[in-house]
Amino acid sequence: MAIDDKQMKQVVQNIMSNAREAMPDGGVVYIRAHNIVISAKDNLPLKEGNYVKWSVEDHGIGIAKGTSRKII
Repeated sequence: MAIDDKQMKQVVQNIMSNAREAMPDGGVVYIRAHNIVISAKDNLPLKEGNYVKWSVEDHGIGIAKGTSRKII
């Protein structure tokens, strides 16, 4: 299965926009991608196979307590 380039571009743009709002005085955003293999022993709701695992880290002010309840 191939990824949708347009959707991935939108995801990265949204991540960067959110990070920029969370770091009005500047900062660093790390977006990392790693190739992983999912197997049945991982007990995840995914088909076995090759995946790309994304992680995002920034050093912003964080999410307000009231807002964090709204995140799904």
